[in-house]
Amino acid sequence: MDVDHIPAGVDFEAHLNSQIAACEIALIVIGPRWLEVKDENGGRRLDNSDDFVAIEIATALARNIRVIPVLVDGARMPKAGELPDPLKALARRQAVEVRQLHFGRDAEALVERVNDALDGTFGWQRPRRLKAVVGGVAAVLLLLLGWIGLSSMDLAVWRLRLPALPTTSQPAPPVSSARKEYEKAAAKGDASAMFNLGVLYHSGQGVAQDYVKAREWYEKAAAEGDADAMFNLGLLYDNGFGVAQDYAKARAWYEKAAAKGQASAMFNLGLLYHNGQGVAQDYAMARKWFEKAADEGNASAMFNLGVIYDEGFGVAPDYAKAREWYEKAAARGHAKAKTHLEQMADPLATGRTR
Repeated sequence: MDVDHIPAGVDFEAHLNSQIAACEIALIVIGPRWLEVKDENGGRRLDNSDDFVAIEIATALARNIRVIPVLVDGARMPKAGELPDPLKALARRQAVEVRQLHFGRDAEALVERVNDALDGTFGWQRPRRLKAVVGGVAAVLLLLLGWIGLSSMDLAVWRLRLPALPTTSQPAPPVSSARKEYEKAAAKGDASAMFNLGVLYHSGQGVAQDYVKAREWYEKAAAEGDADAMFNLGLLYDNGFGVAQDYAKARAWYEKAAAKGQASAMFNLGLLYHNGQGVAQDYAMARKWFEKAADEGNASAMFNLGVIYDEGFGVAPDYAKAREWYEKAAARGHAKAKTHLEQMADPLATGRTR
């Protein structure tokens, strides 16, 4: 639900209720951090009866609308005891998991579930390659709960750092052969080969997915000074992949990677400070790390800085600065930044004045 498009002067809660009532299905997209997201007062957003996300979910459950929790990035279903009373019924709804490594297949399965729930009126047939999951289906309400407002960076550096391809037209060797070559190079102390082995085990490319082995190889590469390996170790602890979730350890690895100029690590440090995860919530520190990441060209950090000045997180609202950061992010192709700029250009349409 895009609250920026609520007409000016309309009762906020009544409008949300009416929009939910028009839906047949609500997809509740749950990230690993959504139970912990805090509002500007430091309280948990889901406990705030005036929060638009809480209102929308509670309304959908109360109206017995088909609510499908969608678990992303390894998130688990919340327990009833972790939810406020109006949302406790969410814990009893059957969830669907959408995994990063199997996104195409899982997204197709999700669309099939939606199609079945609508008795086939979705009109969807399995394409050879999935290009759009929902399209323009007005019956589906998408509630994004990972980080409300700010863009997040929860994805590992999945790329393999491969040597230059030969100039011949021969096809590249299979991943299983590449793994053997990486193992030989790693045995000789090649940090990039160690990192690549970590990626293979992390992603399950050519091997059984094994977060423990991924961590072991990342640790070896990190010991050789590999910044991407340090960042990926931070992600393992940040998300609890193969280890107990530990934001303090995640922060420590992000700081090591950031010290070597790893922009995504700087960005994730900004998120940890903004959310108060593993550290005391500190909007000034969050802004500092987002600025460092932005200086390295990170478009998501630029967008988040726009949101910070737009919404006044730890600063006085400054729409000129917000626009400046949105423009920088949009110039790098950030879709949400472009949307925010369009909304700022037409304040009457959004009910927001500048």
